[in-house]
Amino acid sequence: MAFDLKDTYLFSQLSDLQLDRVRSFSQKIRLPDGAALFEAGDEARRFFVVIDGQIKLSRLSLNGNEKVIEVVSAGHTFAEALMFSDNPSYPVRAAAIGDTLLIAIDNKAFLALLRESVDTCFRVMGDMSMRLRNLIKEIDDLTLQSASGRVAGYLCG
Repeated sequence: MAFDLKDTYLFSQLSDLQLDRVRSFSQKIRLPDGAALFEAGDEARRFFVVIDGQIKLSRLSLNGNEKVIEVVSAGHTFAEALMFSDNPSYPVRAAAIGDTLLIAIDNKAFLALLRESVDTCFRVMGDMSMRLRNLIKEIDDLTLQSASGRVAGYLCG
């Protein structure tokens, strides 16, 4: 089945003309298993949509241990919140899990599109707000519950 940007939350309400504009300032990227897309501290000029495969977002601790922050699967976006920063840099490392195909979307060009559409801008903010709530819930689940509470939460969905 062919991937369509319209199937992702950020782009689902865009007009065909807006989608064509997004495609015009986007590019596909193929990464082999384990290849880095970017490193923590790199300048954030683009955000991404996973088309096929997965991307692992992680940070290294001072002693060199990797902490996986999130695994992004097909149909999901990541790094879009950084487009709203003045001097954005990626706070995490992104690497492919298996062969991965992505779409990279230029931040400045997408911001220009958002400035033209208040509705689209609010949808992007809503998506980022939901993602933040989910991450806070995950942190709470992992750090504030007992081991048996975490197992019960996992089993109950």
